[in-house]
Amino acid sequence: RGTKARYTVVSLAFYSSNASARTAFTAHRTSASVFWCEKLNRTTPCSTVCAVVRRGNDYLCMQRLRKGPDYVSEHWEFPGGKVKMGESREQALLREIREEMDWEIYVGRQIGQVEQEYPDFTITLTAFDCMARDFDFKLLAHIDCRWLPREQLTTLEWTEADRLLIQQLPEEP
Repeated sequence: RGTKARYTVVSLAFYSSNASARTAFTAHRTSASVFWCEKLNRTTPCSTVCAVVRRGNDYLCMQRLRKGPDYVSEHWEFPGGKVKMGESREQALLREIREEMDWEIYVGRQIGQVEQEYPDFTITLTAFDCMARDFDFKLLAHIDCRWLPREQLTTLEWTEADRLLIQQLPEEP
């Protein structure tokens, strides 16, 4: 793919506070190897993580800040960030959600994966089922958020990778 790097993005989906689901989620671990990077660029493979959060039948949609290329600036996404050297995807996701939202989450099983090539990088977006203890978070790295049912997710202007991932989300909660 020329000088384009491959980036890995991991997503999480959160469900209600069902005790048996919580037990299954906290028991799951992913053993796949992960590339890391300090910042996105054309020459460094990078693993990035994001969380698809669900409250009942509604998914948490986050609007990106007004920065970066116009094909992602102010678009909607599932929150997350980069994996740092020495941390797993799950550890990175926990850290990123704490940093961006001051929020604690539970990581679960993989539910989908897409690959998307942008003008200056390529990502593989992997979705995981997860949960949150509560829904009391802050907008520290986004300009807006909405809770929408699956059938209304397409009403927002999503980043292309997140849009493709939405098509793979389970029909039933």
